[in-house]
Amino acid sequence: IIIDNFEAKHYEKEKYLIIDYFILDLVNKQVKLYDQRIEDSFIDCFKDIKKIDVTKISDNNKLITIILNNSNTAYIEIDKYNRIISYKNKTLKQITDNFLWFNETLKNIDLPNVLSIGDDFLGYNKELKELSLPKIEEIGDDFLENNKILKEILIPNIKKIGDCFLWNN
Repeated sequence: IIIDNFEAKHYEKEKYLIIDYFILDLVNKQVKLYDQRIEDSFIDCFKDIKKIDVTKISDNNKLITIILNNSNTAYIEIDKYNRIISYKNKTLKQITDNFLWFNETLKNIDLPNVLSIGDDFLGYNKELKELSLPKIEEIGDDFLENNKILKEILIPNIKKIGDCFLWNN
């Protein structure tokens, strides 16, 4: 259920999974934003989905495995409130603007091959404590701008960092 302007929008559990502010369409194999006014490049990671598996991994958490037609695989872990708490994608090389911008609960992210990140990456995240981007060369503006608990960041190949890097951290 999504409450929109005091109106309940119902989505069938067998066909849809609401995660954060995204709708995972299990039938048509798509990841969409409910509010089209929001821009978030997270959905760009799932343009050509071949298969979606949802597995219960504990009493509270589920693992969503998304296999794309190019054989790349992404893993999303959600908590009991369907908030994204972990994301893993070993083949992703570029992230554009507003990636998971409104997600506050991501605790783990594994992006070992990302070379560039656009603006407003994880802009409202409050849970990420460590971040390793071993191949990153370029980071845009407002990177992790509201995260106050980040303790360690590894970016050994960085060449360019935009404005407001870790601002308010």
